[in-house]
Order: sequence, then structure tokens, then C-alpha cells
Amino acid sequence: MRAFAVASIAALALALARTLALALVLSMRDAGEELPAGVILLSPWLDLGRDRRAVPDLVRRDVLLSPDWLDACARAYADPSSWADPLISPLHAEHAGLPPLLIQAGADELLAPDAELLAASAAAAGVDVTYTRWPRMWHDFMLQAGLLAAADSAVTQASWFVRQVAS
Repeated sequence: MRAFAVASIAALALALARTLALALVLSMRDAGEELPAGVILLSPWLDLGRDRRAVPDLVRRDVLLSPDWLDACARAYADPSSWADPLISPLHAEHAGLPPLLIQAGADELLAPDAELLAASAAAAGVDVTYTRWPRMWHDFMLQAGLLAAADSAVTQASWFVRQVAS
């Protein structure tokens, strides 16, 4: 087995793991632990309590996610009384002191507002943020590399990010 320094690792998070990955990095920061070199968040779900019906146009355009399904998943993950907890919904955390972030989202996904809000909050807190909102793309489109040009570009950007933060 090969050992790596924490600072040489870039964290990549998929699905609800995105929430857990960012919560883990926030916990590490708050405990004064060494942070990963960077964090990649693909289509992150960062606020479990957000009303996904509030943007009807996104509800109509999202081909994968629905407000009812997200609500059911959120309730299965945590009691609604805890959804404002920054370790449950990391969008509610203070974002200063985080390592560089690469945030990617499809413009047509219900979770796009989370990505945009995190990018703005973290950048305002002095975090190095690279945020790309891909037009006409859905949740997790970047997992279809080799099939979609946008997914190929997203993977290329993620590869670039890892090289930048790990060097």
C-alpha cells in the first residue's frame, strides 16, 4: 500500500456523498486537521431543506430528479428538524478556510441552485472556486463521458483541477 499526504489528495464526491464529502472537509477544518488539496463536487446536493418546487422552470427541465424524490431521500437521510445543521446541509456552513473547490452542475438540474450558492458563498469567503454550470445538462451528466461532449469537457476540467491542486 502506498501512503499519501492528505494535502496531496483531491476529494471527489458523487450523489449524496457530495454532502458527506463537504461535511467531512468542514469537520476537518473545524478540528484543525490537515485538509485535502482540493474538493470536486459534481452536481452537489447541499441544502436538504430547500424547496425544489420554488423554481418551476427547473422542475420542468430536470429529466432525472423530482422534488418528491429529493424530499423522500432527504427524509430517509436525516430528520427534517436537522436539515439546517451545516453537517447535514453544508450550504448553511461558514465556507472560509476550505481548500480549492471545483463545482460542476447542469443548468437544467434541480440541484443547480445549490452549486451556484456554494460557489458564491465560498468565493466571498476567500476560497479558490472554479464553478461551471453546463447549459442544457441534467444531474450527473458528467458521468456520461465518452457519450456526451459536455461530459468529456467536464471530466477534462476535473482532471485539470486535480493536476492544479496536487502539484
